[in-house]
Amino acid sequence: MNDLRSPKAKRKVTERLKEARMGDTQAQYDVGLMYANGTGVARSFEDALVWLESAAKKGHANAQYLVGSAYVNGAGTEKNALAAAQWLLKAADQGNAKALLKLLPVLEDRHGALAYQCSLRAADLGLPEAQFKMGDGYAQGRFLPQDAVQAAVWYRKSAQQGLAQAQVALAECFAAGRGLEQDMAQALAWFRAAALQGSAVAQMALERCDAAGQGRSGASPKPGRERRSTDARWQKFAETGSPNDAYHLGLMYMSGVCVEKNTKQAKRWLQIAAQQGHADAQLALARLYEPQEPQAAAAWYAQAAQQGHPEAQYAMGRLQRDGAYEEHSALHSLGWYLKGAEQAHPAALWSMAQLLQHGDGDAAFSCLEQAARLGVVPAQHALGQAYLEGGRVSQDFKRAAHWLQLAAEQGSADAQCALAGLYAAGQGVAQDMPQAVHWYSAAAAQQEPKAQWSLGRIFAAGGEGVAPNPRQASAWCKKAANAGYAPAQATMGLLSAKAKKYEQAVFWWAPSAAQGDPEAQFNLANAYRLGLGLERDLERAFGLMLQAADQGVAAAQARLGLMYATGEGVAADQIEATKWFLLASAGGDASAQANVERAQNLFGPAPLAEAHRRAKVWSGGR
Repeated sequence: MNDLRSPKAKRKVTERLKEARMGDTQAQYDVGLMYANGTGVARSFEDALVWLESAAKKGHANAQYLVGSAYVNGAGTEKNALAAAQWLLKAADQGNAKALLKLLPVLEDRHGALAYQCSLRAADLGLPEAQFKMGDGYAQGRFLPQDAVQAAVWYRKSAQQGLAQAQVALAECFAAGRGLEQDMAQALAWFRAAALQGSAVAQMALERCDAAGQGRSGASPKPGRERRSTDARWQKFAETGSPNDAYHLGLMYMSGVCVEKNTKQAKRWLQIAAQQGHADAQLALARLYEPQEPQAAAAWYAQAAQQGHPEAQYAMGRLQRDGAYEEHSALHSLGWYLKGAEQAHPAALWSMAQLLQHGDGDAAFSCLEQAARLGVVPAQHALGQAYLEGGRVSQDFKRAAHWLQLAAEQGSADAQCALAGLYAAGQGVAQDMPQAVHWYSAAAAQQEPKAQWSLGRIFAAGGEGVAPNPRQASAWCKKAANAGYAPAQATMGLLSAKAKKYEQAVFWWAPSAAQGDPEAQFNLANAYRLGLGLERDLERAFGLMLQAADQGVAAAQARLGLMYATGEGVAADQIEATKWFLLASAGGDASAQANVERAQNLFGPAPLAEAHRRAKVWSGGR
């Protein structure tokens, strides 16, 4: 075992310490590790932190991670969650994966239990604010066992002494039947009591009750008039009340509820609440600022996010991803999405899945699945598509149909189209052509060209429960073709050619071939080869035929073989011709098989071996 205090280790410390004092970043990091491990010097976390911080300030990622960890664990310094987060974020941004594991909040309010004891004594002495805090403690399970009945008991004591916040909380208990028997008349009475004191929270609650058809019941014969006469009282109350009241008054001005809509006033009241740490107000203020003042919005999003607000954390991830906050950083973006995802924020989970899809496949799929379960429509479609295609997960048509159905029912055209395909093929569900038509029609109504084309194909051929309808088939296919959908353009070209309208056929095949549709490339190549609907051009015919053959169209491969064999549009090359005959024959083209046999009779072993080698190379590249 090496002696950490050996002369050699001490000499090493002396050398590195000299370099560290001269400003060498790596040396400062090394000296920090030496003090942390007691290598060549007496172990000292305090000295270690001094040198590690010097290196960290110069951007040394591992040093930043160790400094952050020191603030998390209180090694060589006091625990400091904010400092820890700052250093760990810097390290994570440079690719230190371990730092991500340390970024989660690890510290609790160490004075919570003492605060509870003080609140309990003050509540017993009859202070309504303390009684309200006791109610909140039981309602939220904060330093107390969660107990809705006890929460309602304390809320009632405080409400009866006239504290508006408690009256609102008690009203919510009656409205939800939480800790008390549900009683809307009592809920409305307590909401009104708080509203008459100027509580904007209560006013907003009464408006929601009105919208639900519940606001006209209860003790007051004219609740609307009674409440709407207290505008001045709301402002006075909000000036002296809690941040929550200022927040709700800001919402009233923002949405124009009971007051004239006024963005300036909305910002004023939301800012009062936000400056007192109200996370919902910070979020609402950020949303107001974002369209015109993105930097101000980002600052408020950041404050709400640091308090753990999942919607703000998602917004911060979005801003970091788009480079709208500080500088673009996928790692910072992922960090914020992670925080939101830990609170099951659907959009954050979906965004994490998208960010991780090219990296950690398992983590990406886990986020995707959670987002889908929480009802994120794109995630449900993506999950259904994953089961449909296989790859990341085992192919499972039944599961694919389940997730695609959920997304389709919420209006996703892509999911509707994919689900229709499953019904048409009878994969994961019983084959049902009318259902296929139903879902294709829903997607087609959203101008989804693939669905329009698929409808055209179904109506062209018909099926069980669906009668052939050439007119409908042509109409749907033409809509998709006019939208630029290459397979539909290829189909329209083929229909025109069958009617011997070759110029019209070329009109459809040309844009489809340009988009890479192999059927259109093959048919357009033949049009050039034969001079149908356009001037004959063998070189263009060869180029298009090669494109179609390269995409595996057996008929194109067989024709390309003949073009090489006869020198049509290209210099004759019998070995290359045989290569394409071999590939076409493997693809099931009978005429190509006859040409392969002919080549075997004409060629010697060496040319045949070369043709087979070329065919194998082509197949190996696919």
